[in-house]
Amino acid sequence: MVRAGDVTLAVVIVAAIGVATFAVVHDPKPPVEQSSAVAADGSGVGPAASAAASPTTVPTAAGSPSAPSTSAAADTGDQSAAVIGDGVSAGGASWYARVMRQDPVLRDVHNAAKAGDTTAQMLARFSADGLAGSPKVLVVQAGGSDLRAGVTQLTVVLNVRQMVSIARAHGATVVLCTVPPVAGVSDTAVRALNTALRALAKPEQVPVLDLYAAVAEGGKYRSSLSDDGTVPNAAGAQAIAAAVLPTLQAADL
Repeated sequence: MVRAGDVTLAVVIVAAIGVATFAVVHDPKPPVEQSSAVAADGSGVGPAASAAASPTTVPTAAGSPSAPSTSAAADTGDQSAAVIGDGVSAGGASWYARVMRQDPVLRDVHNAAKAGDTTAQMLARFSADGLAGSPKVLVVQAGGSDLRAGVTQLTVVLNVRQMVSIARAHGATVVLCTVPPVAGVSDTAVRALNTALRALAKPEQVPVLDLYAAVAEGGKYRSSLSDDGTVPNAAGAQAIAAAVLPTLQAADL
């Protein structure tokens, strides 16, 4: 026979168990491993968000964190450059070599200038030699040897135009040069070719470095700037470099 006291005790025990179960199931506290992604000020940068937004740091040898690691190297902003031409630009002491040493952006990857080369010879080796190293900027200095060899102005311009087209097709920005004085060639012929080269460059928006103006006086090299009247010596190379460097930098290559 169940007594009234026993029933009352059983009801109390069942009620207590139910309350305990409810408290466990409905505990409002979040799990320990969770954290809020919203800061107290509502900015959305709480502990979780900060951890997700912070870049991975790598400890240095001294134990302090280094700069955030990235998958690519920083862009130095430099531009690879090359030249194809004749003796005016050949060699490590040429005006071109001097410009490469002085310009903070351009970085020489290849000097394809060869003494005595005509535009036809340059064109024949253009893709394999002129574009060696895949330069972003290509200087084309040509025409003087053609004038000495009796090549017509039209042929020179057509050859240079082809070089410009090929270089651009390979993603290079082209820079042309005027022809400095040439021994045994009339100043009229040199000036006429320079005018034609400028006429070629203008509609194509190709920068032109004025080598002629940098060294010429009275249709010839200024005194002490050339030993043979055709190729600049060290002083002439320095004069050209000093004159054309501002033009090259202003071209925003």
